[in-house]
Amino acid sequence: MKVLDRMSLRQLGELRHQIQSEKALAYDQKKDFNSQIDEALLRREEEQILQKVKDCQGKPYHVISRIE
Repeated sequence: MKVLDRMSLRQLGELRHQIQSEKALAYDQKKDFNSQIDEALLRREEEQILQKVKDCQGKPYHVISRIE
């Protein structure tokens, strides 16, 4: 599942749904695929947070407080 890093959040959600609805996969395989998707989502979230931190450096507090 090397392509997980290139997938959008919507695509990852759809993939998770397809894996859960797939009857040919065993529970252990589904669990493994879901953990890989979770790791990809966590990496993406970490990258977004680090980018926000980088963008906020040197800015006044009132500007940073508006950033979500």
